[in-house]
Amino acid sequence: MPKKKRSAANLPNHEAGSEAPKKPTILGTDDAVTLPIVQGTSLHLSYWDLWFALVAVMMHDGDLDRLANRIKEEKGFFYDRRSIERKRCHIRDLKRRLDEASIIPADIVLAAGDLAKTEKRRALKKMSESIHREREFSEPMRNTPRKRRFDHALRGYWDMFPVSPKSFAKTIGAHFRSKTFYSKNASFGIARTLEGYVEEAKKLLGAGKAAQAQALLRGWMTVIIELMAKADDSFGSIGMSFDEGFKTYLKIPLDQTGIDERVFFTDLLDFLIWEDYGLTDKWIEGYFRGLSEGQADHCREDHWRHVST
Repeated sequence: MPKKKRSAANLPNHEAGSEAPKKPTILGTDDAVTLPIVQGTSLHLSYWDLWFALVAVMMHDGDLDRLANRIKEEKGFFYDRRSIERKRCHIRDLKRRLDEASIIPADIVLAAGDLAKTEKRRALKKMSESIHREREFSEPMRNTPRKRRFDHALRGYWDMFPVSPKSFAKTIGAHFRSKTFYSKNASFGIARTLEGYVEEAKKLLGAGKAAQAQALLRGWMTVIIELMAKADDSFGSIGMSFDEGFKTYLKIPLDQTGIDERVFFTDLLDFLIWEDYGLTDKWIEGYFRGLSEGQADHCREDHWRHVST
């Protein structure tokens, strides 16, 4: 039986293995639109800017404040509060940049032309999903007010200490790789390392170097708080190490360190407020009962400062 002739459509494709290159994944931080503004300057806008502008125009008459409120108030609109916070921070920053340039969201949509049409679906999708990968964060999403206050609570007063905790924190933190997650079994080794620094602080105290001991333990406290975000402490060994070091820190006589009491208590209160693991709870109540009247007054003033901001 004669073989059928192959049509051109049925001929084997010798280039089947060479697929067309995939389009690169669009990130919200990529450049999307450039708008001319005053005196020959330009406003460069990212895809996040375009997506927020699109949704504001489509659903909120171009009002970015209404979009921000919708994101905050709509239950189930996002999967987690951190994504809500990041997106609202970006919207506030976008509004500020547009106000300074006398531009409204509708101007962005108009300037985007066909790109605005093709990005509508993606814009709506981005409004309803969480963002966790750091490479997707814009600068306002990365540096939220919460993050800035947290960072300040951990390190913001160090330059006012008689001896800065900075170098101690760097030395202690060098034991722990920044991108490694530590299992609960690894927590025992971590605790032994941390306990070694508590013993070092006690030796400094015994040698009359209270300011150095204070700085070491204050840097050590910050390292542990940052470590808790990437370590499983189910066995509680890291927490128990913190107990001993924090107790020692609170017992160091302030007059022997030379630190200004207002600096010490403001730093301590900020740390207590932003420390979110309950590591300090065990020692605090009794500690504040032992303060002088002036120290207590300062702590009350500082408490009201936090409540009002």
